[in-house]
Amino acid sequence: MGKNLNARLEMLREMVSCCFDISFWEYDSQMQLLNTTCDDAAEIHFFFQYEKDRLMKALRNNVRLLPMVLINSLEMMWIIGFERDEKGGFHRAFVTGPVFIENITESKIESALVKMKLSPASRQMFYSLLQKLPVLPFSRFAEYGIVLQFCASGEKIHISDLVHVTNERGLLAFDSDQNRNRHSSWAQEQQLLKLMEEGNLDYKRFASSLTNVGFFTDSTSVRQIKDAIIIHVALCTRAAIRGGLDPEIAYMLSDNYINDIEASSGLDDITLINSTMQDDFVRRVHQCRSGKGISPIIQKCCSYIQTNLSRKMTSAELANWVGYSESYLTSRFKAEMGMTIGEYIMDCRIDRAKFLLRSGNEPIQDICGVLGFGSQSYFGEKFKKATGMTPLEYRNKGHGNKE
Repeated sequence: MGKNLNARLEMLREMVSCCFDISFWEYDSQMQLLNTTCDDAAEIHFFFQYEKDRLMKALRNNVRLLPMVLINSLEMMWIIGFERDEKGGFHRAFVTGPVFIENITESKIESALVKMKLSPASRQMFYSLLQKLPVLPFSRFAEYGIVLQFCASGEKIHISDLVHVTNERGLLAFDSDQNRNRHSSWAQEQQLLKLMEEGNLDYKRFASSLTNVGFFTDSTSVRQIKDAIIIHVALCTRAAIRGGLDPEIAYMLSDNYINDIEASSGLDDITLINSTMQDDFVRRVHQCRSGKGISPIIQKCCSYIQTNLSRKMTSAELANWVGYSESYLTSRFKAEMGMTIGEYIMDCRIDRAKFLLRSGNEPIQDICGVLGFGSQSYFGEKFKKATGMTPLEYRNKGHGNKE
């Protein structure tokens, strides 16, 4: 495997170098450096070594040897992929990075270097080196990490499988007040993920601050906010799978929400996507856990419908998705759900419309389009039939505070 592995890694390095000047590193099972492509290896490696204790602690808990994402207080980011030995244990690590996840200010670099108690000459040297590091979004860098893991192990993984190296104290212990805030944030996020895993529909009552993207980062950079929420989507995806959601559906949802985040242009859009994503995962897990008497086939069908509300769906398409004949699926669906597939699709669209109306200020015409109603008049007709109110009346009556 050695020659094939080296050939795959070399091809990856060549492909990445066409777009960015990103370094690659090779470590043994004790995380001792073996090789690197970095021209300033000793200096740049200093920052990686600074995180070694935190990294080794996370590695001991990473039984499956999934690739890990390491981010320090300067927002330098590395991704580590693993090669297994013949017994399935940790043999070698292959690291790519560091990169910055956003353009970093001179004052932030200087502040971090001062707190690391470096001499003025060393600070100047490190500052010059850090200015050369590439800047790219987390989603793009994560894709390189996914390919790196495939090169190292032959495993095909999803972005949600990446293990984010964190601890209760935050990223680096530079500022005690910052650490206290990060400890609180970490604890609240763990609480939300637990509620999501349980499918607890009252999750907002216990973790209301987590619907606001400002909880995840104090940055005003749209790029950094996107990266923080993409990481949160990955954590929510894993929590939903632990809660019983079909992995295929969970990964499909994750990809859709990440694409929506990347396509968004402002904080309001990102906030709505984040709250929609959390609510979507919680409700799906709740349905999986409370769906007594509902077969896995019909649950899978329901999940597919909920994932594709923006476009027209047919019973033939759903039958092909779950692998049964159309006549068998339609009959079994009505027997288990008490309604036809078309009625269920409409119920899901109305429920999603209610959520969007009470969660943000998105124009009603846009909600109509997003949910595949075709025309605003048809949307209004179906919504009023289901709720007794027009969409505008429903929004104006403040149902967000009552449901």
